[in-house]
Parts: sequence; structure tokens; C-alpha cells
Amino acid sequence: MTPTMGVKRKESVMPKRMLLCSTLLIATWCSSYAAQPQGATSTRSDSDKASPPTNDASVVKLGEMVVTCPGDGSSASGYRNCKGDFGPLGNASIKDMPYSLNVTSGELIENRNAHNATDALKTVPTVAPLMSAGGYSSMHRVMVRGFSASDQSDLRDGLCDRSFTLQPMEDIERIEVLNGASSFLYGFSSIGGTVNYVSKKPTASPLASVSAGQYSKGIRYGHADLGGPIGSEALTYRLNGYGEDGDGYIDDSEQTRGLLSGALRCTLRPDTHLTAGFYVQSLDMQGLQTYFDNSGIASKVPDAFAPTRQYGQSWTRNESEQGVFDIGLDSTLNATFALRTAYRRGEMWREYRYVGAKLLNENGDYTEKFVDSPRQDESTSAAHALMDARFEAMDLKHTLTFGYTHWGFTFDRGADFTAQLGPSSVRAPVAYDVPGDSGKQNTYNDQAVHNILAGDRIEFNPTWSAVAGLNYAMYTKRTGQANPWGDTYSPRDSQEQLTPSIGLVFKPVPEISTYVSYMQGLANGGSAPSAAANSGEVLDPSVS
Repeated sequence: MTPTMGVKRKESVMPKRMLLCSTLLIATWCSSYAAQPQGATSTRSDSDKASPPTNDASVVKLGEMVVTCPGDGSSASGYRNCKGDFGPLGNASIKDMPYSLNVTSGELIENRNAHNATDALKTVPTVAPLMSAGGYSSMHRVMVRGFSASDQSDLRDGLCDRSFTLQPMEDIERIEVLNGASSFLYGFSSIGGTVNYVSKKPTASPLASVSAGQYSKGIRYGHADLGGPIGSEALTYRLNGYGEDGDGYIDDSEQTRGLLSGALRCTLRPDTHLTAGFYVQSLDMQGLQTYFDNSGIASKVPDAFAPTRQYGQSWTRNESEQGVFDIGLDSTLNATFALRTAYRRGEMWREYRYVGAKLLNENGDYTEKFVDSPRQDESTSAAHALMDARFEAMDLKHTLTFGYTHWGFTFDRGADFTAQLGPSSVRAPVAYDVPGDSGKQNTYNDQAVHNILAGDRIEFNPTWSAVAGLNYAMYTKRTGQANPWGDTYSPRDSQEQLTPSIGLVFKPVPEISTYVSYMQGLANGGSAPSAAANSGEVLDPSVS
């Protein structure tokens, strides 16, 4: 079989015609704009202006020397990155920020032949797998410092990118792991940390890269990465196409995945850029690994199982499709102010069925339980509108950031269908027929977070600097139930919390920085259960 980009289902993840038309309209408009004669405009500070001529022969004028960081993520630099994205605070030198950020470069991901986040982040000491292809759900999710970093703590280019399928690695420039609480930056999020997947950017010079290979037991893949200008340097693009198909490492298992992603960058003027991007990914996995529960074993567990043997059923599956479209505008307005805006919309669906096994004794006898999870549909949105202000006051250099960020989603699904399949044994696994499947969608979940924040990066001198800020986070949630007489919804829960942050950076020498910081973690408080005296009461947010 050859790698395919096809999708088995008739449903569409998102209006692909709208996505394609939007991208073409942006490209056409940018091309016509770039073709018009424009006067170059730029902003210059006093230090950029030409110095008055001097007749003093003893004075030698030296040109400005710019010291750049050698860590660009390449293999030549030891895969080291000196800069990273710090959420709403934007891109900055890691050495200048009082936060723990670990960056995994795209070149390291490619050279490691990593096709999922679990493999890509193996060398990050604070990251551990939460779910993997070897698990019953076959998803790839990670933990940071022991806490789940999925869902709203999954970011792409700084915006929330919730997903219940695997994040594609083939169009990733780097992965940034922010360790620790980060409610000042993201509001309600994981207290362990966040994972930001940074997409590959359009290139100013022509780029063409093609690769092919095989991984796991026999999954063949092909990948094309293209980029460069379109007609003029004012309009550049990046396009990635990927397909894989073949046998997984478990007997009677197969995997097919296709990815198409693209990005456009239009330079409206030297300091103003309009960007648009998308990706569409389909995944079909058949013959999932079996989940074993050994809580019923009083003594020792059976000897190690054969890792490639199918102890469940070959008809288990995980199918999903996801489409994402985003657009953004970055503009340096003048010597003081810069504007950053972005919006993302995503649509996805997922279906899976798996087998759970409960061990009965140390001889390897077990019973199998079938679970069919119904189709899950999710619509996501994320946005930010931020203003940066660079100025000096009382001999201090300030980079002030203030504005608004948002993420939200609506989630539809139904109840799981479960059934006992019967006994089996690790010595001779039993094959069963599919006993049934789940019903239709009947529950709804709607959540959103809005953040109003302000942060200031203050440079006292080359040795001392600080970061301080506040985030006013607002969380809302409601649930719904489908009924024969019409849908009903619960009252919308609302929670609010102000979270501060402050950090101090000290550089004893330019090559070394030390810091001390205070951050808070913020999670929604949930509701009291029906059996409690305060049943239904919305609890206060949990602050760590």
C-alpha cells in the first residue's frame, strides 16, 4: 500500500471550500498589494541617525557590532535555542526571562525520526508520557511535572489548540515546554506547565525537501516540505504534505495518516505582516493495544508479555480528523507601540473502540471488556489582541504588554456502550465478534476562558531585570442534554480570579543568568456532587 491523504468518512471536518477560498483571497490580495509601488517606511531611533562629521584625526568611528546568540536549534549548535515564546509576552531571550522554558528544535525532531510528541520530547526532563500509541486510546499526550499538559494546555503558535488526536510533528519548527504554573500567561490552565507547538514559517528563499522511510514495524511514510516567495519577496509561503500507511508493531494492527498544512506571509509594509495558515489531518488506527488491570492479582503478575502480540481484538480502532485555520496581523506602529492579533478556528471529530482486560491470576488468565466510545465532535476557538509598548522612564527600560486572550470549545458526544466479551488467556488469546456499538450524541459541553492581562519587562541595567504582571481570568461553563422534547442546558457557571506574577533576573556575568520568581496556577473549581449538602454549588477556583 502507498501513503494516502484520503479520508474514509463522508463528513467534512470544516468547510474546506471556505478555507481554500480564504487562503486564495489573501494570496491574491497580497500579491496585488505587493505589486504596487510603495515608498519604504521605517522607524529609526536617535542611535540610528548618522553622527555629525568630525575632523579629529584621532577619533576612529567603529560600526555597530551586534552580538547574536549561536543557539538556533541546529545540530551545529547542539540543538540549543536561545529564544522562545513566552505566551502573551512574546518572543524573548530565555536568559532574560524568570521562567523555565525548554525548547526542542525541529531539526532534532527530524533527526530523531519522531512522529509523535511522546518521542519528540524524550529528552525534556520534566516531560513524561501520559498516553501513547501503546495505550488503549492510542493517543499521544504528555505530562509536565506530573500533571497533564493536554487540552487547554496544548498550544500551537501561542494559541490554544485542543485536540483529542495526535499533534502532527511534520510541520513543526520547534516545541516549547514551559514548566510550572502559568496562570499569569494563560489564565485557567495546567499547573504543571504548557506545551507550545510552533509551526514552520514561510521562507524568503526557495525551499524544497523530500523524504521517505519506514518506522515502527512497517509503517511507510513520505514527506514533502516546500517554501519560498510567490511572485515577490512581499508574499512567501510554506507547504507541508505527509502520508503514512502500513503495519503497526502489534500483530494485525494498521495505521494510516495524512497531513496537509500551509502558511502564507504577506508583508504589507516593512513593519507590518499579515499571516494565514491551516492544517488538515486524518488518522485511522486499527488493532489497538489492550489495557490490562492487575488490581485483582494478590501475588505476582504474569511474566512479561510479548510486546507485539494482540491480546485484545483486531477490530478495535481509533479514527479521527481535524482541521484548523488561523489568521494574524503583527505591526510595529511606531518607535513605541506594536500590535499583535491572531484568531484560530478548529473543527474535529473522533471515534474509537477498545478492549480492557482484567487479570485474574498470575498464570495470565483474564476477562475482556469491550468499550465503544461514540462519535465526539468538537469546535474550538482561540484569539489574542495585544499591544506592546517600549519606552524608557526614570532611566529604566520597559517593555509593557497589555491586552486580551481567549480560548473556548463546544464538545458533543454520547454515552459509551460497554459489554463483557468473556474469558481469555495470554497463552492463547480468544477472538470475539463485535457485540454492538454506542448510540447517538446526547450530551453537550461548552467552556470558555477570557483573560485581561498586563505585564511589564523592566531592565534596570545589563545585570538586573524583572518581570511583573497581572491576569484577570474569567471562566464560564455550561452542559446540555438532548431530550425527545428538546435540548436542555444547565445554568452557565462563571468563575473569576486575579492572578499575579513577579520575577527577578540577575546576571553575574553575561553568560549566566539566575532568577527567582513567583507564579500562580489556576483551575476551575467544579460543582458540588448531588449527594453533598451544597449540591450543585459552584466551588471557587483552585489556586496553587
